[in-house]
Amino acid sequence: MAWKTTPALWRDDGRLDGSQAWVAAALQRLTGGSAGAVGRPAGAHAAFKGAGVDAAGATDPDAPAYVSVERYVGPAAALALVVQLQAPGQDKKNIEGELTYIDYHDGTGDWALLDKSNNGRKFQPLGKGKKPPKKDKNGKDLEPGQYMTIGCTVDATTGQCSFIDATDVAILKPAFIPPATNVRERLLVVIVDAPSCGSGAAAGATPSNLATLYFGPNSDGKGGWADRLETCSYGEVVWEPPTSGLTQFVTVTPSCSWPTSTCDSWAMANAANTAAQTKLGATAFATFTHFHLVMAVPSACSWAGLATLGGGVGGGGQVWLNTNTWTQTFGTFQVPLQESIHNFVLYHGFSSGIEYQDKTTFMGTGLGCPAITEKRWLGWASPVAGGDGLDAAALPAGAALGPFNLPASWSTGLGNHVRVRPTWTSFYTNTLYGMNLYFEFRQAKMGDISLDALYANKVVVHEIMSYMDNDLATYRSSDPHSNYMSNVAPNTRTVLNSPSLGVSYNLVMYVGAQFGASSEFVPVYVCRYATADTECDTLANQDNACGSSQKRTDRTCI
Repeated sequence: MAWKTTPALWRDDGRLDGSQAWVAAALQRLTGGSAGAVGRPAGAHAAFKGAGVDAAGATDPDAPAYVSVERYVGPAAALALVVQLQAPGQDKKNIEGELTYIDYHDGTGDWALLDKSNNGRKFQPLGKGKKPPKKDKNGKDLEPGQYMTIGCTVDATTGQCSFIDATDVAILKPAFIPPATNVRERLLVVIVDAPSCGSGAAAGATPSNLATLYFGPNSDGKGGWADRLETCSYGEVVWEPPTSGLTQFVTVTPSCSWPTSTCDSWAMANAANTAAQTKLGATAFATFTHFHLVMAVPSACSWAGLATLGGGVGGGGQVWLNTNTWTQTFGTFQVPLQESIHNFVLYHGFSSGIEYQDKTTFMGTGLGCPAITEKRWLGWASPVAGGDGLDAAALPAGAALGPFNLPASWSTGLGNHVRVRPTWTSFYTNTLYGMNLYFEFRQAKMGDISLDALYANKVVVHEIMSYMDNDLATYRSSDPHSNYMSNVAPNTRTVLNSPSLGVSYNLVMYVGAQFGASSEFVPVYVCRYATADTECDTLANQDNACGSSQKRTDRTCI
């Protein structure tokens, strides 16, 4: 295919100048169909140069300059160059900000850059359903929390990006995972009351009623969702109460700048935050660290709540709460707290390998505090002495190890779990199947007062992707698929198998009798076997070997 490439072919603004026929002919030849008027693709010159062809660099306008695209880059690459050409009327824009993501809880999500310049906050969407490139122009992997610039082709109708090339992406700052320890959030809860936009405020969406739900009857943080969050995090994450003057509830009536027949979460947040900034003033608006939007969202939105993964160096995490699903969203703490914790880049809890189905944690569909895997990733929990990273070297086959006297996780985050690295399994190094195991003791008290009875007074076992769990510095912004595996009652010997993976871990766990003033401790003991679990002793024999179930200091006793 001969493609004319004199300077008259490409204009400086990147559009074709009187040569659409050449491109149309190229597209027709490659596709066997027809093509309309198209324009130059972003980065086309670089693409040709990379193939050894200066497709836009002829200096003599009278010189016959032709190149064979198929010859130099092949038919498939030629087609890719053609089909990515801009339609007439499209332009490019440069945007800058922190890469953010929202998960719609249905396997889909959307990306945007959050621009917090000039004391404001504006989400620049990357286009509905559009994913950013996997890497930037320097070959660096893209991930939420990075600060970057993006040059994208803009859809003239939506004003959003329609195409992003990796060569137009530059990471300026590495990803920042907002710490979930020693945090005091200053919330701005923005209530939208816009009846003319189909988003009138719900009856319960008043500043006083929401303050009670968030902070308790006295709005002091000693009740409501704030108390549950502070208790579950062992005091590491605190919402500043309205009585401190650092958190505020405000009602706004923004202009109808968001689509009402589709679900554009970014546009809703932009409209609400702009209206709130106008009402409060830029200086006051800039004092808040986290932003919650309470709104009757369009019917096209199928979620009860949303949140950005991450919140940035200076805060800025965004939460959406849908008043159309009032009972689900506001009836318990589960949705508001899950969305709030998403701001710390924590993903949903799994069960049987299915996302969102872990009923031991509010990061799934439960009414308990986060699972021990999640607490550890958030920095809220540490392992019991001698009980971290137990691998093949620490657990010789047939030799039991313990006891590890676990306190109930409601009582403390210090020394409250055992972590096993089953390096002896053949699949441990497989990035799809290799898992670490976590054991914690749960009771229905304090932050876990609403824990399902199925898990109360049990040692709860979770799996988590080992290669991520072993390298948090690299994978902290990734989804490690924290997966509920099983629960084990006291005075029980259990062979541990993974229902979701359908494999055995060749591991036996013994759980002894509860002890302590509130029966808040339980001894746990583990034994690895090579071929059969009979290589590990029975519970009765192990107990008899101790002579007394109270000999807790003896490392061979349970």
